[in-house]
Amino acid sequence: MEDIRTPPLSAAFHEAFPDKLILSSETASDSQHSGHVHFPKWQMSIVRLSTRPPGVNSTSKQVSAYDLYTANFGSSPADKVFAAQDSNPFAAGEFVWTGWDYIGEPTPYYSARSSYCGIIDLAGFKKDRFYLYQARWRPGLRMAHILPHWSWPERVGQLTPVHVFTAADEAELFLDGKSQGCKTREEHSYRFRWDEVKYQPGELRVITYKDGSKWGGQKIPCE
Repeated sequence: MEDIRTPPLSAAFHEAFPDKLILSSETASDSQHSGHVHFPKWQMSIVRLSTRPPGVNSTSKQVSAYDLYTANFGSSPADKVFAAQDSNPFAAGEFVWTGWDYIGEPTPYYSARSSYCGIIDLAGFKKDRFYLYQARWRPGLRMAHILPHWSWPERVGQLTPVHVFTAADEAELFLDGKSQGCKTREEHSYRFRWDEVKYQPGELRVITYKDGSKWGGQKIPCE
């Protein structure tokens, strides 16, 4: 029963039954370990955990916090679910699987004690993906969340991708005051990505813009 997939049927269903409500349930089934980053980050936007790709650690039973990984029975990371909703505006919305990690139904590791699909972990702490959903569901909130943390003394000079979750239109990333480039949100894009950043100690900072005006930001000191 590996990699069972059902192609999106929303458009065909809506055409056949235009007066029926369409609501997504148990969306995403992403797996993410709270605060954990495992390199190298997978460069694709989605990868099946059944393939045991880079970004997961089968020994420690952890999954990287970049939120690019879904169980083999899952739909896809949240970004692709959002894109499907925006492409089908007649759909009413979604229920995410799951709001919280929970004990039982261990996913993606059967030998673990819990599922990793939650937006919030077992202890009640917000995972990094919490801010991806917050940016989606509260588009007026002046918020920017940088991923990952910036304390990697063993990675000096190595690629250490930086992602930012925000509802802003544009974002510019700075490392110790030096711009790493300005990104403009594209259609069906729900995060800003700087995948070519090389780690060096210093302050990591993002400044965001919306409707042409400065909107907010976040900074992370090197600890």
